[in-house]
Amino acid sequence: MNWSQIEYKPVKLGDTATFINGYPFKPTDWSGEGLPIIRIQNLTGNAYESNFFSGKIADKYFVQDGDILISWSASLGIYEWYGGKAWLNQHIFKVVFDKTEIDKIFFKFLILEKLEEMKSMVHGATMKHITKGKFDNLDVKIPSLEVQQQIAALLDRADTLRQLDRQLLTHYDTLIQSVFLEMFGDPVKNEKGWEVKKLGELCNKITDGTHKTPNYQPEGVKFISAKNIKRGTIDWSDLKFITKEEHYQLFKRCNPEYGDIVITKSGSIGMAAIVKENFEFSLFESLALLKLNNQLINIFFRELINSNNLVDQFVKGVGIKHLHLTDIRNLNIPVPPLALQQRFAAIVEKIEAQKATAAAQAEASEALFQSLLQKAFGSK
Repeated sequence: MNWSQIEYKPVKLGDTATFINGYPFKPTDWSGEGLPIIRIQNLTGNAYESNFFSGKIADKYFVQDGDILISWSASLGIYEWYGGKAWLNQHIFKVVFDKTEIDKIFFKFLILEKLEEMKSMVHGATMKHITKGKFDNLDVKIPSLEVQQQIAALLDRADTLRQLDRQLLTHYDTLIQSVFLEMFGDPVKNEKGWEVKKLGELCNKITDGTHKTPNYQPEGVKFISAKNIKRGTIDWSDLKFITKEEHYQLFKRCNPEYGDIVITKSGSIGMAAIVKENFEFSLFESLALLKLNNQLINIFFRELINSNNLVDQFVKGVGIKHLHLTDIRNLNIPVPPLALQQRFAAIVEKIEAQKATAAAQAEASEALFQSLLQKAFGSK
């Protein structure tokens, strides 16, 4: 496609379609029957259970498969609904294409490209949202309907490719969990009768990061917290930094090294990752550091923690979940034979090698999609 020769017409977003805000349902409106109510949680995947409404409201709040929905409060996003007939809750727009010739799929990608700009416009102390006025006044540009359909088809193919690549990564995670359960069984039920020991008996050291908020720097020694633990690995893309002097003081007590385990102990607790880096860094108190002894293989232990929530019984706090070091030391850990752990670790390493190749492909397909999105809707 020759992007430079496409003629775009500049318009305001509010002139492309009618945006109908959902009905302000109250908890007293909920029922155990009728049609489900679409809330933002049902779109983002944070909640799959729906409330229902069996009364009568205006037809404009009715949603069916194929409708385009835009969440404009709390979480900005655009979605194509395929959950069957439903009612729309407030803080979500239903898009009605009744103002100009515009392809539905083209419009979905157009909004996707504008989301970052929308995020810069949100306000509100408690419920972040974009006002209807700012939403309607967003500058967009649209080509002829024929060109819209061509762009939509191209972006849809690229989007399908990146979604498949993402699903493949999830497949590898699921495969590792399946192999773990096949070899060791449910670690909570311990059906295979493995010897059980307290985690404190299986570690040479259990400690946590600093309980004092450091003096963060624009650069320096890397400093991580619970938010950096994702899918069994340490995410180094969103970091804070501290001075070498402060790091050296912290490192005397809490010294993460290659092969160690870190476990989240605040917020989303009980997520484990293996330290695979050879450089020094420091931890916040939301992370515990474990140095395993020779009775446990770190790959086995990471999957043991991540495959089943062994730490629920020790959760402290009402508003914020918290795991104390004493709780960690008292965790009951099944200890299979070392040879079996090593066999499992070898299998996981092969799967993770394949996953790394798939991750590189996923990055490439994501980059391709973003490049096409920018060419289609970016500034020219």
